[in-house]
Amino acid sequence: MESTTNSSDNQLEHVLTQLQSCDQRIKDVAKYMVAEAVLFPMDLLTSAVLNRSLAMLNGFILLMRGNNSLTALHLVRLQLDSLLRYSAAWLVSEPHSFANEVLAGKSIKTLKDRTGSCMQDWYLVNELAKEYDWVKPVYQATSGYIHLSEKHYHSSTRRKEGADDTIETVISSDDPFIPQYLKIEATEAMIEITNQICNYAFGWADTKHGNGPVGEQ
Repeated sequence: MESTTNSSDNQLEHVLTQLQSCDQRIKDVAKYMVAEAVLFPMDLLTSAVLNRSLAMLNGFILLMRGNNSLTALHLVRLQLDSLLRYSAAWLVSEPHSFANEVLAGKSIKTLKDRTGSCMQDWYLVNELAKEYDWVKPVYQATSGYIHLSEKHYHSSTRRKEGADDTIETVISSDDPFIPQYLKIEATEAMIEITNQICNYAFGWADTKHGNGPVGEQ
C-alpha cells in the first residue's frame, strides 16, 4: 500500500513539474507577441488571458503541493473559462472589435459570432469540442466544483473501509478523501488547457507578424 502511495505521489509531482514548465511557455508567447512596438486590441485581450492563465497555473501548483486540491480543482474550471472565451475571438468576423467590446466590459455571452449565434458558454463549449473532444467532459466535471454540489460532499465524506454501514467525514484544510488519481487527472487537464491557450495566443502573434489570419492555427 505504501509503495502504491509513493508511486502516486511521484506521478503527481511529475505532472506538476510538467505544468510548471508551462509558466515559461506563457512568457515566451507574450514576448513573441510584443516583439513589435505596435499594440492592437487583440494584444490587450491576449495579455489579459495570458496573465490570468499564469496566475491560475501557479496558484494551482501551490494549492496542489499544499494538499489543498479541493480549491485547486476550481482553478481548472477557471482556466478552461479563459480558453473558451479567448477562443471566441476566432469565431467572429472582426476580432479587434470583439476584443474592444470585451475590454469595455461587454459580456461575451451577449456578443455574436460570424454566423449570428450568441456566444454563451454552452455554445463555446460545443464549438471548441469540435477540435478537442476532452472539452465537454472537462467542462462538465469541473463545473460541479464552482457551485456547492455532490462533489463537495464526496470530498468530505466516504464509506468507511470494511464497514458498509458506517461513513466517516472530515473537516480539514488538507484533502485526505480526494483520490490521488483525480489530482493527477486535474493536473493533466490543466496542462492541456494551458497549452491550448498558448496555441491560440501564438496563432494571434503569428497573425500580427504577418504569418496568417486569426483563425488559421
